[in-house]
Amino acid sequence: MPAGASGGYVSFSLPSGVSLRSVVTSDSRSDGPYRDAVQELLADAVKDELGVMSVSNVVRSATGEVVQLPQEVLDNLASAVASRIDYAFAFRWEPRWVGRGQPHVWSEADGWYVRCTPCLAVSGPLASEQDAHAWHDAHSTSSHGR
Repeated sequence: MPAGASGGYVSFSLPSGVSLRSVVTSDSRSDGPYRDAVQELLADAVKDELGVMSVSNVVRSATGEVVQLPQEVLDNLASAVASRIDYAFAFRWEPRWVGRGQPHVWSEADGWYVRCTPCLAVSGPLASEQDAHAWHDAHSTSSHGR
């Protein structure tokens, strides 16, 4: 059995100050801010699924002990999975819940937000859904000539 392995589990640690994301995302195919934004959105989606699947990050260890995974571990795992997907597949961020040509608009506790699908720019918190659509219209005109 390899060093650090026990019963199918392998333990490892990265040097202080080095994240798994920085190790696995050094893909020379990156095309700048858009690719970085897609990578971040994909990692967030993976992290959401991991959180749901692990029932609040609780898992059983190799010794049978129930432990809670630290948020940093979930973040690094999500980034690693997203990086691997990005490396293996060509894709664009085009969520199915957003109509073609429409912005992604949502609300949070501090206001309304909108994401531009072509460039992934996100507004700051806005007072209303109408303000979110107005922000998108102005952004589309100034940034994309629409």
